[in-house]
Amino acid sequence: MLRRPLPEPLNPHLHSLVTDGVFVEDTAERTVTFLALPPPTDGEVADVARETCRRTRTILIRHGRWKDDRDEPGEEDAAPEGLADLYAASLRGVLLFGARRGQRAVRFFGQAAPRWSEEPRPRPPGAFDVHARQAVHAGDRGALERLARYVLRPPLSGGRLERRDDGQIAITLKRAWRDGTAGVLLEPLELVGRLAALVPQPRTNTIRFHGVYAAHARLRKLVVPAGQPEKKSCPCAKESPVRRDGHLAWAELMARVWEVDVFQCPRCHAHGMQRIATIVDHDVVRRILRAVGLPTDPPASHARRSAEELFVD
Repeated sequence: MLRRPLPEPLNPHLHSLVTDGVFVEDTAERTVTFLALPPPTDGEVADVARETCRRTRTILIRHGRWKDDRDEPGEEDAAPEGLADLYAASLRGVLLFGARRGQRAVRFFGQAAPRWSEEPRPRPPGAFDVHARQAVHAGDRGALERLARYVLRPPLSGGRLERRDDGQIAITLKRAWRDGTAGVLLEPLELVGRLAALVPQPRTNTIRFHGVYAAHARLRKLVVPAGQPEKKSCPCAKESPVRRDGHLAWAELMARVWEVDVFQCPRCHAHGMQRIATIVDHDVVRRILRAVGLPTDPPASHARRSAEELFVD
């Protein structure tokens, strides 16, 4: 797992949750048994990084994406129109938009964190690195959820952004770098360019399952717990969310993702509101929004701009 703050050059990395063991199948009984394995040694982790580097390079060469020399011609359709320039600028650690195009971002300095006083680790061959020191004990669902939230978190926290009086955006780093850098200053357009390089391309799967957890794996049904049976609350109950196989109710999803309790009364803040209807008729929805003073029309959409209009100085 390679970790870099946002202002540094683009550094693709993967977060993975893996089991500390293997599943052994009993073909006669049609069951699987989990066999725990000891933690990997530093040498085994280095071997994984080296093999990952080798296989990645092989795949890139096969698809014509690998260049041993920067001056070698390569395919230009590796990214959609405009994104290739964003990726290239981020890889070089320079700005793409505004008057400072081609320059590096302005940094402000503070006291370096004590952990950076030690000598940095030597980089492995190919600049591939694997971090495998975080483990969760069996049955600790709370720790597993915290780890899952960590690997799924966005690359930038809104709480670390501050708009200064001169209009620039200050990004405060969680930890100071070895040279004492505590943050960077970006123009709003420069920040948009950095964020755009992190947005996944359309129709791209950002979460993938491998091995026995893959969607069409033969042993998946024997390994992944079955969902809970459908549960409906009593019609006379105040709250009646429907839970289907293995899925959270819509109210629980709203509370978990947006931290919004849709059953909390906005007046007395008591958890006693109930769902009385689901309205899908557009005219009725507009009348209700108009009655409570909310806009009834969606925001106007702008026409798609060309690459020449986007990447103009």
